[in-house]
Amino acid sequence: MEHVLCNTYKLNEPWLFSYLEEFLNKDAKVLFLVIDEYSSYSEEMVALEEKYESGKREYEALVMPLESYHIKRDNIDFIFLHDTSLADLKNNINKYDALIIYGNGNIYGIEDVLYECIKDFEGLYIGINEGALIALDEYYHYEEEYESFEGIGLLSGFSIDICYKDRENHIANIIRFMEENDKDIVAFRDSGSGIILNEGYMELLGDAFILKEDDIDELYQALDTLRMW
Repeated sequence: MEHVLCNTYKLNEPWLFSYLEEFLNKDAKVLFLVIDEYSSYSEEMVALEEKYESGKREYEALVMPLESYHIKRDNIDFIFLHDTSLADLKNNINKYDALIIYGNGNIYGIEDVLYECIKDFEGLYIGINEGALIALDEYYHYEEEYESFEGIGLLSGFSIDICYKDRENHIANIIRFMEENDKDIVAFRDSGSGIILNEGYMELLGDAFILKEDDIDELYQALDTLRMW
């Protein structure tokens, strides 16, 4: 399984297109797995599914970029992260060439089940925003609150910051993570960033960059400068 992790749903961005066109073509079948913070409540689940009906803004925002690869809309399916969909996901996942996990929810309590559904997938895994983070064994949010979450464990050995910002709390949380964990952070800027991972090889895309232990002193200097303002 190859992985593309990014912080944009515009999968036809030039810095992504040149790589994805190797996998996505007019015959490709694509499955979107949407994760949402309300996806465990039945009434809100219905409302969520309606948001992703053909012609709706959310649907068009995700599907239109794929048309740059000449993928037919009939070959694009959506599934939503709730209990009744996990069995379908496990049974049908290898009918697809690409699995795109997108959303802003969490997978609390079903990490192991979701891993079992995805671990044998033979196609391309594309994680967008939270979909990028949950691929890790453990992931962090570096915003105002410093929080850690358990992922599904497809990838390990590094952390991802999907929305790096030069702000005091953000930099302070990154420093805290780097001092508490022996891991690099792959930082994604809002301008559009991502990484490709294939058999242990990592390639940076867009405006992504890596923060290593050697960068901690420079981060402290940046933090001191921000605190002066």
